[in-house]
Amino acid sequence: MANRRKDRPVPEGFRRYDGNYEKAWYDIYTWNGTIFHHCWPNAGQFHAWGSGQVIDGDRVFAIKPEVESGSEQAGGSN
Repeated sequence: MANRRKDRPVPEGFRRYDGNYEKAWYDIYTWNGTIFHHCWPNAGQFHAWGSGQVIDGDRVFAIKPEVESGSEQAGGSN
């Protein structure tokens, strides 16, 4: 069984997932140590872009908002 201890260290750059999120892309870290990149939250689940995998929120230990590149933030590219 995955280590669900409250004192478990959070990976660098992540924050412990408490069930709250904004509508934004995230990297997620599950209780068993799997990292999923580019996930969109919806109704307590995270949907992994590309693989189509759905990860229930109770499997998520920590989340990290993705950082947009400068060109994406500006709404265009060169």
